[in-house]
Amino acid sequence: MKQLFYHKNFVLLFLILVIPELFSGYFSLTPLTSTLLLCLGTIFYTYFIYSLCLFNKHKNSFCAVVLITVFSALFFTFNMLELVCYYLSAESFNFGFFYHFNLNTLDEEVFNAFKWQIIVFICVVIVAMVLFYFNSRSLVKRKYYHKSIKIKSNYHKRIFTKTLLILFFLGGFIYCEASPVKFLKVYWQMYKIEVAPFNKKMGEKYHFPLNFVTKNKVKIEKNSQKNLIIIFLEGYDNAFLNNNFYPDLTPRLNKLLTQKNDGIRVTNFTNISEARNASFTLSGTYTALTGSVFSRLHLAQNNKSDFNEEDSNKGFNLTTANQFSSLPLILKKAYYYQVFIKSAPLEFAGTKVFLENQGYDEKISSANFKTSQMQGGQWGVYDVELYKVVKKKIVELSKLNQSFHLTMTTVDSHPPGMSNPRGKKYQISASFPLKEYNKKMLDAIYDGDSLVVDFIDYIKNSALAKNTMIALASDHTVKEGCFRRFNLANNIGGMTFMLIEFNDKADRSINKAGATFDIAPTILDALGVQSNYIFPVGESLLKENTNDQRLKWSESRERAWESFCQFHSDKISQRLTKISIKQEPFFHLLLNGKNQITLFTDNVAKVSMPKVNMVFFVELSKTRSVLKKGCIVKEDFNFSTALNNKFNEYIYIMDSSLAKKYRYIEESEPSNNYALVHIKNGQITYKIAGKNAVEKLSITLP
Repeated sequence: MKQLFYHKNFVLLFLILVIPELFSGYFSLTPLTSTLLLCLGTIFYTYFIYSLCLFNKHKNSFCAVVLITVFSALFFTFNMLELVCYYLSAESFNFGFFYHFNLNTLDEEVFNAFKWQIIVFICVVIVAMVLFYFNSRSLVKRKYYHKSIKIKSNYHKRIFTKTLLILFFLGGFIYCEASPVKFLKVYWQMYKIEVAPFNKKMGEKYHFPLNFVTKNKVKIEKNSQKNLIIIFLEGYDNAFLNNNFYPDLTPRLNKLLTQKNDGIRVTNFTNISEARNASFTLSGTYTALTGSVFSRLHLAQNNKSDFNEEDSNKGFNLTTANQFSSLPLILKKAYYYQVFIKSAPLEFAGTKVFLENQGYDEKISSANFKTSQMQGGQWGVYDVELYKVVKKKIVELSKLNQSFHLTMTTVDSHPPGMSNPRGKKYQISASFPLKEYNKKMLDAIYDGDSLVVDFIDYIKNSALAKNTMIALASDHTVKEGCFRRFNLANNIGGMTFMLIEFNDKADRSINKAGATFDIAPTILDALGVQSNYIFPVGESLLKENTNDQRLKWSESRERAWESFCQFHSDKISQRLTKISIKQEPFFHLLLNGKNQITLFTDNVAKVSMPKVNMVFFVELSKTRSVLKKGCIVKEDFNFSTALNNKFNEYIYIMDSSLAKKYRYIEESEPSNNYALVHIKNGQITYKIAGKNAVEKLSITLP
């Protein structure tokens, strides 16, 4: 046995498997600790595979070869995938990986952007498989192999000893969380979700708004009609503005912040952290615009049963929390003309689907404006081209007879860096404090500094200046490992967020603690647009008092947040099997024991059961979205609609005497009770309960 583990074939297998782990450790936030743990996991895996072969007999050597080859190839593939994660984000498998790594997201655009990297990845895995095969065959064919693993004892002791060895190595493999274990662990956390129904105690404990106004009930109370331009800067960490650690990396923005600029007022928010799960572009943009938190329920895979041709959503679950309003939806109510411009494809990572229901009048990407004269890299066109397109669009918007809101997202500083070859280059001095760095990223940040300030000057010198506000915000903090390690070691970094107004008022530096979800309410407050909408989590940082509890997120708070999101989602995720009525936290229907459908959303706390002449109703589409809901007086109620519709489902709550009149229930049923009625394909299912036994209204469907 001892000789086996010193055998050259065993060592070769370990070396092949450990190579990607060594690189993963290098790119991680804690290189030494991570490398040791990753290598230890690989050692345990290698021993585990060979311990399985202890049960193999010489005549079945082919089985041992196949076993070692297949399992080693799978392990190596997981190691390579983990290396990709560490390279792009300095972390192992996480929320962002599982959002992006799915067939809805990995479309033609991604393959075009990374075709050479993907080809290299596949070739490396194939070469590794060939090496695994010949290595294992060479080892298994040797008689020495079988002699070396022979344990001299009786049969039962041999079986017991071999089993102990297998369990020991398997336990070590799991304990060290080798790449397949981490993958399965995070996968389970992402997709095996049980969401508890939302209740009043959850709302009070975690400070989620109970009297929540949905997007359809939003009313504008004050409107300044001021134009708004939001620039989401890709991975633009606040640390880059720190001259002590990144000397002269952003000279023009720093000048804007530190010197009095005639005609320009800067409000700089210096203590903004990255919100929960807002670690990649779409989740950061979603969080910033909706004033809420991106959750596991937003993953399209958690909506698999709803996939069909019209609801194919490229990774983003568009039905989760779809009752929430947002900055663009509020501005739509305020009659703004709205444009979203991105230099990368909108289809990637569900951006287009998210924007579809956000009230933008135009959604533009490089696919719409890229020409043969425009230069670009793997993520899209360079930012210099994007700013040219934005300036042309602003000229068009200035001719409209209404206020406008334009959102743009940059891309040059996306890892691993898409530095414009014609752009400005950052000169690294001898005193530059970073020992390791990504020069392309530094060049992209340095060049982007000039581009954004040139754009600010362009607006300042235009006729729009006095009636326009610019918001600069990171979509998330920097993800490049070398910069993240340096920032953590020096306790610097965070989100960049500042407001630019064109007047002579004094600059402001606000150090109040905030997060990504505070961006939308703060922008609207500064813009002078007020409504009756209360953002689910975010608050304006211009307010004197804010609730610091919103910044504290734990596992239990995130589970409660998922319940809140599901409570405000107009869709159920499985076939409807059970319907009941609940009065906590508000009067609502409970579908399948977890999906809560409120019938009224303007003041749900005051809603009670319907009066004698009223019908509460919910109409579900064939994809189980809520098409309509609310209340109808009996004079306007068409009883035959539900019976004649072969596709949709209908749920009614009414007085039993009214239900008998429409022949939904038997004549023999008692009057002056409540009736809960479900109709689908002309089939009627109902339940009767007394006026004082509302909670007994429950239907179980076949």
